[in-house]
Amino acid sequence: MTKPKASKKEVANDAGKALQAAEKEAAKQAKAAEKEAAKAAKQAAKDAAKATKEAEKVIKAQKPPKPEREVSNGVKKPLPGTKCWKVWDLISKVGAQIGETPSIGEIQQRATEYLNEDGTVEALNPGNVNAEYNQFRKFYGLPKVGRTTQSAK
Repeated sequence: MTKPKASKKEVANDAGKALQAAEKEAAKQAKAAEKEAAKAAKQAAKDAAKATKEAEKVIKAQKPPKPEREVSNGVKKPLPGTKCWKVWDLISKVGAQIGETPSIGEIQQRATEYLNEDGTVEALNPGNVNAEYNQFRKFYGLPKVGRTTQSAK
């Protein structure tokens, strides 16, 4: 038996269907490739974020150690440049000027116009001045100014 010849119309129709099927398959593969690329990009971003976190942990662990602070009579000396250190510096300077331990009143008065190392004037916090005056006194084992001890009475 011989096959009947297909008409040109039928051949064109079959070719069109084959072309559509090929285009559909190509679109399907392109969509799958896009999906795979998006998945890979998402994983790469996740891995980069994880690597960044790990690097931050390593950097955090490598912080330089805190400087050792002098301790006397159970009181730590403040680090230079801190607000507490400024009060201690003021007490030391005033004490050197008058030749004895200054009273809290003298320190409070001068604390309103503390001269920083860079030449700027700053008012120190009165509460901090009171607290640090007592810490300074304890650190150096100085008696309270203006008070007599029990044995002196």
